[in-house]
Amino acid sequence: MMPLDKTTEWPTGPYLIPAMTPRTGGVDFLGLRQVNLELTTACLPGINNTTKLVRPFSVLAWIHWRFHQALEESSRRRAAQADIRAFQDKAELLFTWGHQRQNFVGIPGLKTPPPAAQPGGWVDLSFKSWDRTARNTSLQAPVQYGPAMKEGYGLGFLESVESSLFRVTPAGKDLALSLDRRLEKSEAYPLLISLDRNKGKPADADALLKAWHASQPSEPEAKIFRNALFDPTKIESTDILGRRSAMIFAILEVLRRSKRGLSEEEIRFALVWHRLPKGQAISLSGGPARVTLHWKILQIRQAQRVALESLLTWFEDKLKSNESSLEAIHSRLREALDKDAFSRGGKGTCAAALAKFCRPFSSEADYLSKCAHGHESDVLTITLTLLNTEREPADTIPEITALLVGVVAWFRWIAQDETHREFLTLGGVERVSLWHLNESFQRFADRPISEWMEDLVERWIIGQHLRVATLRSDGGTQRLRFGFGETGLEFYADKPSAPNLTQDHLAAVLSLMDNCGLIHFATDTSTYSVS
Repeated sequence: MMPLDKTTEWPTGPYLIPAMTPRTGGVDFLGLRQVNLELTTACLPGINNTTKLVRPFSVLAWIHWRFHQALEESSRRRAAQADIRAFQDKAELLFTWGHQRQNFVGIPGLKTPPPAAQPGGWVDLSFKSWDRTARNTSLQAPVQYGPAMKEGYGLGFLESVESSLFRVTPAGKDLALSLDRRLEKSEAYPLLISLDRNKGKPADADALLKAWHASQPSEPEAKIFRNALFDPTKIESTDILGRRSAMIFAILEVLRRSKRGLSEEEIRFALVWHRLPKGQAISLSGGPARVTLHWKILQIRQAQRVALESLLTWFEDKLKSNESSLEAIHSRLREALDKDAFSRGGKGTCAAALAKFCRPFSSEADYLSKCAHGHESDVLTITLTLLNTEREPADTIPEITALLVGVVAWFRWIAQDETHREFLTLGGVERVSLWHLNESFQRFADRPISEWMEDLVERWIIGQHLRVATLRSDGGTQRLRFGFGETGLEFYADKPSAPNLTQDHLAAVLSLMDNCGLIHFATDTSTYSVS
């Protein structure tokens, strides 16, 4: 036992402790994001939202290939994890340091300044000395290019040997050799390939930057990468390469049919509509048709998430305004719907609202065609409107209601084909699947829509958040944004949350397609076209 510290003033009786003020934090307060991530992976697997440039793939392939070469050249039979970590740290730091000195943006690790130089101007080239962590800011971190480098899930440039030791695949070796032919011309190459020299100077980073600048890969690199990213002969396959290739084929088909460059948003919508904005239909079949159907379900799910999280924002705004009882919350909800013509002031039935939404359209195909021409009931546009609104949360209830009804209507069109049930039921009741949202709507079919909205607030705003936040509790960060106190509902956060949209890998794949020469991005118009 530790001896008693006699200098400490110990309490001599009962006393009040300070009020607990835990850190607040967290994201995805209703637990809806995971389903959206799974749908994104179904459409564009093998990459993530940070993998936007080709050159980091080449750098990582080069690091693992050259490390093994250096081992052979030094007659070493085996290497410790510390050896590869030191070699990778040096190469990555020289790579990011050169870009940092040119104010480049777009690769991880650029925000950390170099440590103080040692005598002679030398700087230690280890992540520890730069106050960086391999888990987050390394090119190979799980949240960066790491998963996309590997065989299995990713593009297949690396295969695991043991723990953190990898070796290049044939494609990875080709990528590494293409970069090595550029690097070996640099005067800093001997420093870069050494297993023992782990210090460098700014001039070394500058010299290497000329050979491995991230803005544009060499043509050999681009071709090798292009073949790994997209194989048009595999578009009927349902494996990772097949699904990704089918999606890229669909993107290329959209751009080929367009007479002008299209923005990311226009491409995203066109893949759902199978039409150009205000233009012709795009015919897709086989693998591309299948994967764009999954893409459409993803966008519907995105709309559902934005609608429910917007309802959460509205609910938190009421709590912040000192509404503490469910009766008062329900009253405010009915007031918000009172002037809404779509729901007849909230008094029209759910069935009537659904019929009103569907009345202008003879079928889903007709709906998609009219949405492509700017119809006001376009679920995708309403979603963006809610995301980008600068109005008070109280003013968004009519749009939230219309969006939820639109999601139900679209779900019912798609659900007529039972083969899609796997994707429509993703998440189950725990993550409010599209299927369960529709079941909830069906239970209230003959009741006023305001009652359905009240039920959503109780069941999938209050109940869902309390369950999700409790399950994620780690004893440290306070994840509850509200709870029940002595006087009713209490708001714990500083301000209402904002609705979120899951990034769907489209920006990343378009950037990669541009970077490897499949398409062209025009910076002046922010549009893409076929090269």
